[in-house]
Amino acid sequence: MGMPIITPGTGTRSQVITDIIESVALEQTALSHILNAEGEKIQAIVSAATTRDEMLAVNSSVKSMVNSIAILEMVLQSKLEMFSDCLCIPTPCTPITNTAITASDAKAIVTKNSMTDYTINLTQTTGAGTLTVTTTPTGLPVSVNGTLPTGLTLSGNMLSYANWAAFQGSTVKLNVGTGACVQVITINFVSEVD
Repeated sequence: MGMPIITPGTGTRSQVITDIIESVALEQTALSHILNAEGEKIQAIVSAATTRDEMLAVNSSVKSMVNSIAILEMVLQSKLEMFSDCLCIPTPCTPITNTAITASDAKAIVTKNSMTDYTINLTQTTGAGTLTVTTTPTGLPVSVNGTLPTGLTLSGNMLSYANWAAFQGSTVKLNVGTGACVQVITINFVSEVD
């Protein structure tokens, strides 16, 4: 088990509390490994049938380690008790008030059916271009909900394509935003020929 990498950040209160609880869990795991090693030490001495004085010395050593672990357990318990009455309110998100899709090619006719539903008429069968998703507020993350059809790639808030024909008749779902305020945008691609 490797040591976790802890980097300073500007996390939310909920995230900081989660990090502290995770650190207690990691410490508990380490202590369980120590206790297990102490148990194996006792088993090795007993099975070797050594002298009574050696057994008493091992017993004293194990007793000292168990007492030290008991003290650490009280410290860990006090860490957890700091948050026993904690009401962690989720970080509020900014609701999305508008979305828009713009096409780089004038032959791609974008129809906004609602804030989360679009139809894009493809008036050519070949050609490359992009579709850009913008939101209000700006800068919200855009991710794929499900899988993208062959021929479409998403980078940031931009869908790119090399050939219209590859995804004609497809439906794409995109997640916009994060947390409780995420919205799913549905894009229906309709094929039309000039």
